[in-house]
Amino acid sequence: MQYFVRREDDGRLWASACVVTELTDQHSALTAAITPPHIEVLHLVTPAQQGTQLQLTIRCPARTAKRQAQKRHMADSIQAEVDRYKKLIESADRA
Repeated sequence: MQYFVRREDDGRLWASACVVTELTDQHSALTAAITPPHIEVLHLVTPAQQGTQLQLTIRCPARTAKRQAQKRHMADSIQAEVDRYKKLIESADRA
């Protein structure tokens, strides 16, 4: 289980939690949010020419995808997650 607490631009706190529902060691993990909007994220790790490639596939309920504001929030959340992965990977290279 993972949980996240983040401060929004307006100062409010935002919390979410997810659980790993499927795992293939060193290859893939499927996580499911237990808080709205109940999205699933497939994390797929594959070898690439210059290291490792991470592919994220997001699935969300159709009713969520229809709301423009939620789409923007979801896209921002996904980008923030990708940025955190990138920072973690790059800092591990220096260690």
